[in-house]
Amino acid sequence: MTVHSVPNSPITTINNQPPSLAPDSILHELGFQSRVLLTCTEPIVTFEFDTDTEWRSWLKTTAEKHAHFISRPQKYLVKHQYICDHGRKTTKKSTSLSSSTEPPQKKQKCITNNKSIKIQCPAKIDIFHLVNGKFKVIYNWQHPHHDPTCSDKIIMSRSPEEACNWIKKNVDNHMNWEVMQDALYLSHQDLDFLQDNPHLFSVSLRIHYQDVQNLIQSRLARLSRKAYTDKDSVNEWIKHLTNEGFDVLFDVNDKGAVKRFILAWVSQWQLPILQRQDKVYIDSTHKTCVSFIDNRDCYLFTIICKNPDTKKGCPVGFMITNSETCESVSIWLSWLKNTIKFTPSKIMIDCSPVEIKAIHDVYSTEVYVLLCHWHIKKVWNHHIKKLIKVNNSSKETEQQQDQAHTFLNLLVESTTAEMFDENWRLFGRVWRDEKNYFSFYAYMLDNWYEKRGKWCKAWRKDASYHTNNLVESWHNRVKTFYLGKARNHRVDRIIYILTDKVELDFRKDALQVKRDIVPVWLSAKERKRRQIAYELDDKDANDKLMACDGQVGTSFKLSICVKSFTTENVNYIVSPEQTTANQSTIISCTCPDFQHLRSLCKHIFLVNRLLNIPIRTHALKYHPKQPHQPQTAPASTSQQHDLQQLVSQALERCNQKIKTNIKSISNEQLE
Repeated sequence: MTVHSVPNSPITTINNQPPSLAPDSILHELGFQSRVLLTCTEPIVTFEFDTDTEWRSWLKTTAEKHAHFISRPQKYLVKHQYICDHGRKTTKKSTSLSSSTEPPQKKQKCITNNKSIKIQCPAKIDIFHLVNGKFKVIYNWQHPHHDPTCSDKIIMSRSPEEACNWIKKNVDNHMNWEVMQDALYLSHQDLDFLQDNPHLFSVSLRIHYQDVQNLIQSRLARLSRKAYTDKDSVNEWIKHLTNEGFDVLFDVNDKGAVKRFILAWVSQWQLPILQRQDKVYIDSTHKTCVSFIDNRDCYLFTIICKNPDTKKGCPVGFMITNSETCESVSIWLSWLKNTIKFTPSKIMIDCSPVEIKAIHDVYSTEVYVLLCHWHIKKVWNHHIKKLIKVNNSSKETEQQQDQAHTFLNLLVESTTAEMFDENWRLFGRVWRDEKNYFSFYAYMLDNWYEKRGKWCKAWRKDASYHTNNLVESWHNRVKTFYLGKARNHRVDRIIYILTDKVELDFRKDALQVKRDIVPVWLSAKERKRRQIAYELDDKDANDKLMACDGQVGTSFKLSICVKSFTTENVNYIVSPEQTTANQSTIISCTCPDFQHLRSLCKHIFLVNRLLNIPIRTHALKYHPKQPHQPQTAPASTSQQHDLQQLVSQALERCNQKIKTNIKSISNEQLE
């Protein structure tokens, strides 16, 4: 290390800079931390500089190389003061109760192993702008309570300015910690160099997750907070959203014993997507933010639909409330019905009785409520484990519970009302009369029999999905990628994230699909249909095309007749439409898969393969759906035979499993 003197200063510095490194190394970009050894004879030394640039240069190259100083704001413009970052003393926040009549909220404990670095260090720098234009610097350079050149003290001190500037630059470029970690990558050569030079402190090693996260949170707070208090900020957000063309509902009741607020909105981009939906999913997730009225956790309600452009789930409406009650949900749904003019034919929810009652109160019989099969079976499984038990035999208990699941699956999978009635009679005969599990039968009768139209497939034949996985996927995405681990956000932060982050991401996804930059997403059934259409040999594929009006690939409008893949003497019409002077796109098919299930069919994929007419999901046109009624005609002899055969096979599987388990138990006892 080379020792040299600083001009105009009785101070000796140590050059800790390493030899040249690779230009692309993070060590080269951020540099190293070093400290200056001072050899002053007096505890306070005074300098005079001719210009502002000179004393600022001295501050950077000498004083801040000896210890870390932070600027201290002053009332007087003629004086600048810098104090050691170990200066002042640790202060505790006042614990006195406010004059508010509300009970104090329980504070979360923040556990940390790091002590405060503030130890009332007297070191400081005073800079005075003199009348003659010069600058006078009084430098109290001694640190009697700590050694700023000690490696332990360097590590405990605040992050160097180079690190702070690097973090700020990347945060302003919308980079998160995962991206920055890749940028902070150290090669084997860099690590070997640091290991061979233990006296060097790389600035890149001083950048930690919490430093990045604090700056990200600070930036989000600046963008989301339009006022100091959350309530005032929310009011400003409502004005902003209204000016941007959003439809907004804001209802506050802070007078009564139970304080409640409702905030809902639909954007200009969401509105046309929402209004052309026939089936939507509604669900809520809790602990997303904290109410500005009573500090209770809030619920985020979301309307999810299948975006016709991307064929993926898309949020098209939001509501934030601190009260998950029937009244709150009813106010929101009434606003959607009367103001937004939104009345779907079907709404799928989980098993929430609050949502069921609210939908019935607002829409009456206009909307058909569907219950998610996954949530239903989860509830059933809980009660099966509680109500079906065999004393002193865990294996027999498991066997009986498996049989119960089999019978309930038969009820769910019933395709006609008659088949359901037959399965229900069989269910009652087995579990009420033969097995004597009357409590289990009574539970199903009291809680689920009257609701059979909401969960049995006989009453939802035209439903393409039987679970609300679109909503669960959305909840996972919003909590993992947008909200992070924190669950105590302000309401204005949630508004900012949903309107300025989430919507822009979904709009970008839709635009990429529209411009054919990203291929359209296909469900498992659609991928299977495409595979069937593309695996046909050329002769069979061409035989499927019956007739074709017009000329493919020109401006003529086409009407293509395609044979059914499964039914003899049945044909369907695939209709393309001209989009540009020399291009057409498929817009519809008359088959049930397309019209009722609203999914791409084998006939569309076949036309796409043979005639090279592209499929663009945003151009597809569906006929309006009619409410589906369950079949009420008497079951034919063949249907009854199929039903009996299905039930017999299910019982045979259960009996076979019981015999296998009994045999294994006997073998264990013999051993």
